[in-house]
Amino acid sequence: MKSRVLPIIAGSFGLVCVLQLTTLSLANAGEDVAIADETTIKDVQPENTDYSTATTPQIDDENVCVSSALADALLLEQIRLDEKGLKIAKREKALTALEAKLDEQLASLNETKDVVQSQLDRIEQIASSDLEHLISMYETMKPKKAAEIFDSMAPGFAAGFLRDMNSANAGLIMSEMDAKKSYEISLVIANRNAALRTPQ
Repeated sequence: MKSRVLPIIAGSFGLVCVLQLTTLSLANAGEDVAIADETTIKDVQPENTDYSTATTPQIDDENVCVSSALADALLLEQIRLDEKGLKIAKREKALTALEAKLDEQLASLNETKDVVQSQLDRIEQIASSDLEHLISMYETMKPKKAAEIFDSMAPGFAAGFLRDMNSANAGLIMSEMDAKKSYEISLVIANRNAALRTPQ
């Protein structure tokens, strides 16, 4: 936008300077002619001759027309720039409104996320509490009765309970279990974090 206005202003300024120089040149030339005529007249006529009828040089109406055309062009350019400025202002207003709406939606999403996370934490806490209660029940059972239950479980599932139990109680239950099942559960517990252990 500025790159188009600056050349117009520079051209206008140059044109005005040329016009003023032309006007000054014409005025100076007229003065020179008047002085030359005055000298000639003085040489020819007596000193009491009246020179009030001498004409002064007139500025061409063409200069005024060029200045008027230039002013009209600048006015049209200004109107165009004002219209463009209004369009930009409208776009900025629309973008500001859209940004405010997006911020509101984001805040709503964050609020929903917090609610969901809170519910998940509560569910996890309840599930963990249930497991702790179940483990406590198995620990208080007689080892032989608990062993019968653990023999019927999948090795991975049984290993989860026995791993979280008191070691002494878990050992008593495993001693009452079927030897093969007890071995499978031992392998599951041993391999659970094998990848994290540093080889010796």
